[in-house]
Amino acid sequence: MKQEQEAFMMSKKEKKEERKEVSYKEFEGKQVVDASGTLVGSVKDLTITAPDGKVSLLISTKEGGESKIAWSDIKSVGDVILLNKEVKLPKPPAPTLRPMPSPPSPAPTTLNCPSCKARIPARAKFCPRCGSKVK
Repeated sequence: MKQEQEAFMMSKKEKKEERKEVSYKEFEGKQVVDASGTLVGSVKDLTITAPDGKVSLLISTKEGGESKIAWSDIKSVGDVILLNKEVKLPKPPAPTLRPMPSPPSPAPTTLNCPSCKARIPARAKFCPRCGSKVK
């Protein structure tokens, strides 16, 4: 009986230590939710730092920035990635607005004849009143 209990306990330990291989592509695009239920963003990439081999997720935040989340901060992975703490993301700086350039002034529709000062169409090459060359 004692051996059966030990065997049962060993099989239970083995199940806990059982490792599952997961492709990084399974994480891409998954939504990341913090412990308070707030959407943080979505997974952009999985990163590994050398030489210690620490794994973290690169997140595209909902504000448009990027953030790294350490693997130790992840509580569970399913349809979404649930973090074990609340995340306060810095707000990205507000974009600076450049003043719009003023539109070029429209070409005049009429000109004055240099000789007789009559108003003539801007595209005219000769004055219809005196016949002098305009341009």
